[in-house]
Amino acid sequence: MNPLPIDLIDRFIKEHSRVLVVEETEPVIEKQLSKRVFGKLTGHMPYGLVEAGDIRNAINNIQENHVKRDIVPQTIKKRGARPLCDDCPYLPLYRAIKELDVLLQATSGVPS
Repeated sequence: MNPLPIDLIDRFIKEHSRVLVVEETEPVIEKQLSKRVFGKLTGHMPYGLVEAGDIRNAINNIQENHVKRDIVPQTIKKRGARPLCDDCPYLPLYRAIKELDVLLQATSGVPS
């Protein structure tokens, strides 16, 4: 829901001593609620894909104000390939790059 119903959320937060925000990828909602909730910004939840074990871990540590997380970069080899959605808006771009046989390289942003 955009914009967030802040008044409704504020009433909910005031009725609870601790509120955990679970959202995948980035802490968009959590950032809008500032320091009144727990989630990615407090280390309770991981960035990226959230699994049941992550939620259990967050609930087990909900009394902590901050949770130290060991950040281990995820590799495709370890994670496994994930298929793209059929309606992915980037599919035409990926297909064009594949057709052109373009080799993509990460750059530092500095022109050579």
